Amino acid sequence: MKKLIATTLAAASVLAIAAGDASAWQRKTNSTGPNGNGRSVESSGNCSGGSCTYNRTVTGPAGNTRSRTGTVTDTGNGWSRSGSATGPNGNTVTYGGSGRCEGGSCTYQGGRTGPNGTTTRSGRVSRY
Repeated sequence: MKKLIATTLAAASVLAIAAGDASAWQRKTNSTGPNGNGRSVESSGNCSGGSCTYNRTVTGPAGNTRSRTGTVTDTGNGWSRSGSATGPNGNTVTYGGSGRCEGGSCTYQGGRTGPNGTTTRSGRVSRY
């Protein structure tokens, strides 16, 4: 449920950016955990014409890196997203989904396909 909420909020944020003029963005963060393990995150993207693309690279302990690229598009009556993610061992997962929000409730459906098969997800997030 937390991933669904995070996905919905991320998509809504990206679409809010897409509603304006064409824009590019970039973000870099570094963090250190309680055991001294560090992590850096570099993200960037560009929005234009109701669609936003993004790239994200996370580097963790021992230099392990994972990356994600994708697109979120305003469909007029909701949103859609697609992209791929690659883990530190080189395995790639492709993903896609769509959603719609109205009346204080958002629905989502989508899935991902990787080396171990396909996983589908669907759900609803409601405000109360």
